[in-house]
Amino acid sequence: MEAAVNPPEDKRDRRPESRKVELNTVKILNKATDDEIRGIVLRSLSPSVRAIQESGASLGFIKPKITEFDCIVHSTEELDKSRVDLFGRIPGKIKLGQESRYKFYCEKRAGCCADRLHNMEIHDWEANELFRSIIRTEKKTILIRQKMRAKFYDWMVKERDMYFMMGTHHVFKTWMIVSVLYLRKP
Repeated sequence: MEAAVNPPEDKRDRRPESRKVELNTVKILNKATDDEIRGIVLRSLSPSVRAIQESGASLGFIKPKITEFDCIVHSTEELDKSRVDLFGRIPGKIKLGQESRYKFYCEKRAGCCADRLHNMEIHDWEANELFRSIIRTEKKTILIRQKMRAKFYDWMVKERDMYFMMGTHHVFKTWMIVSVLYLRKP
């Protein structure tokens, strides 16, 4: 894809990779295969979160050694009913009532996660969309958690070649899973 980008709107955001994409300029040039995507990821793959940090980057790829997945359900309400407009209507703000997390080690544990595995929340759009889809028909917490696990652990971890795009929060500088890539196995 190709797109025009600008510096981030928040002037406090000094991360070297931060850009604001001009959505009306996005052009899809071609559809990449899983092997082409894997080639791109492998060229910039880091052995650990610490290695990304030490390189001075605030964004990078790792190949995690996943040990656990959990989904904590805070709410099954899709709309945030705590906020209303002047006429008493719910403005339609989506409430994301879930917190999905992976526990994992990096490929290179030394100096990073040798003594304690990472326990990080997934900030991937797809996790929130799956949750939203599930809660439209299911309200039982145990079944929601099972369905989230079926996709993000049972299928992705066992059936796919997984990579995490790691990134930092621009204010707190904490590391998080920005995106989960789950490619077909080569």
